[in-house]
This record gives sequence, C-alpha cells and structure tokens, in this order.
Amino acid sequence: MTDAGASRMPTLESYLSVLDSHLGGLSVDERRDILMETRSHVSERVARFPFPKVEDVLEQLGAPHVYARQFLRDDRSSRMTGGGTALRGLAHLVSRGWWSVPLLLVVILVYTLSLSAFAIGVVKLISPNDVGVWVRDVDGQRLLVHAGFNAGRGGIESLGYKLAVIAFAVALVTGFAATAFLRRLARTDAGITHSE
Repeated sequence: MTDAGASRMPTLESYLSVLDSHLGGLSVDERRDILMETRSHVSERVARFPFPKVEDVLEQLGAPHVYARQFLRDDRSSRMTGGGTALRGLAHLVSRGWWSVPLLLVVILVYTLSLSAFAIGVVKLISPNDVGVWVRDVDGQRLLVHAGFNAGRGGIESLGYKLAVIAFAVALVTGFAATAFLRRLARTDAGITHSE
C-alpha cells in the first residue's frame, strides 16, 4: 500500500464506521455485506481514471446517514412485501441466462411432482377405486401389477387411503422445498441489488 493510500484509509474507515452505526436496524450479516460492498465500490472508483480521491467518491455517496437510508428503506419494503417471494426467485432464475436452464427445469419438475402428488391424493379421496397401487400374489410373493390411475388390470389395491396421506405429504414437502429455494434465491438477489 502506498503512503497516499495509507493516508486515505482513516477517512474511508471513519465513513464506514459511521455508516455501520446508521445500519443498526439490519442484521450483522447484512451490515457486513453493505460495508464490504461500499469499501469495494470506493476502491474500484479510486482505481479508475481520472483517479478521484477517496473523499470525492465518499462525497458522491453522500453523508453516511443519508447513504444508509436506501438500505433501510429497501429492507423495510422487503419486510412489508414478505421478503423474497417465490415468483421473484423464479424471475431471478429465468433472467440468469442459459446456464440456469437446468436448475429451472429441476424447479419445474419438483413443482410438477408436487401437483401430481396432490392430484393423486384428491382423486384417492374422491374416487378410491380409480387410483392406487395394485399387487397380485404370485407363488407366495406380492408383485406389483400397476400403480397410478385407472388400473383395471386386476390385483388387490394394497395401500388404500394411506396413499392419499403419502401423496399429500409428498406434495407438501416438494412444494415447500421448491418455494423455499425460490424465496432464498429472491432474497439473495435482493441482497445483491442492495449492494450494487
């Protein structure tokens, strides 16, 4: 580090210290991320032509309490809207380009599994003979004849209404897992937006 860089650091450090005190309503992780991003932003700006002074870059950011307001306002609006929503997470995933297509397909597959399991549970309750798992005894062993809708191939339906319970459990777990993943993705995206 040069002498000029060393003499600038206390100004940046004091700015970050005051900024940190005004971000008190945020979590420790959020404050740390904002401070790191602010430090990085200032360093990048100082390194670019026409090489402004740290003080000039900080002046463009505004007073620490004013600069902090945007993060506090964004955090408040995020809390009011329930933070990251699954729809925002899906939009984030779609907007990331072709590399995210496999992940998008996995999310769609998990939601499809959830909806299919839910449909199986509902049909089992409404029309128990139209969906199930049918087995047949062959030489003392139970063999699967058919699983799914409209069996009509003979055999004994082995799960009964337990199938509805299993189907609803699968629907809940997979649906909540996919939604939680998308919400986390939306919160991550919102965190990136805050710091840019």
